Amino acid sequence: MIHSVWGLNEPTRGHTRNGGEMKKGSGHSLSDVARPGTIITFALVQGIVIIAAIFAYMVFSGEPAPPNDAPEPIPSYVMPAIGLLASAGACAGAIVLPGLFRRNSEAEFKSSGEQVVLPIRADQPLSDAQAKLAAGNQAAALVGQALLEGAAVINLVLFLLDEHWIHFGFAAISVIGILLLAPTAGKVKQAIEDAAS
Repeated sequence: MIHSVWGLNEPTRGHTRNGGEMKKGSGHSLSDVARPGTIITFALVQGIVIIAAIFAYMVFSGEPAPPNDAPEPIPSYVMPAIGLLASAGACAGAIVLPGLFRRNSEAEFKSSGEQVVLPIRADQPLSDAQAKLAAGNQAAALVGQALLEGAAVINLVLFLLDEHWIHFGFAAISVIGILLLAPTAGKVKQAIEDAAS
């Protein structure tokens, strides 16, 4: 199902000049494979930035709250602590879970016994096994990015509740993590070459 989401499971067959059939391939190049990941990365970052801008506007454009002499229901450090835990958990998950996905994809690729001619060119059509490995790596990156996006949104909601700027810092860390996990063509190429070595 993951491969169909990325559009990488539609094999094509080509022919050599003398009419012989070439090895079945996906018909996708590294650039084709990396494009959806780049678009998704941009959309995730854009969503976080827009939410942050809206929440900041809501907090700072409203009228100041009337003074309240009643004691605070919860200590002021609780919300930042929750934000820190959310960010730390997401960062840990973004490191561990994608690694598990990648190892599974690499194991499946190696079990195919495919021989890869190195180095791989950016415009070179990928075989089915290579396309599945690339899709697995992109899915792994997406899992990590989704965890980080969740932590960013949690911190922005907490900022709306307690107006503590530290939540923006935690959200910024998540954005940096999302950008670092972006499945670029270079990363996909490196993943295939590593699995083939």
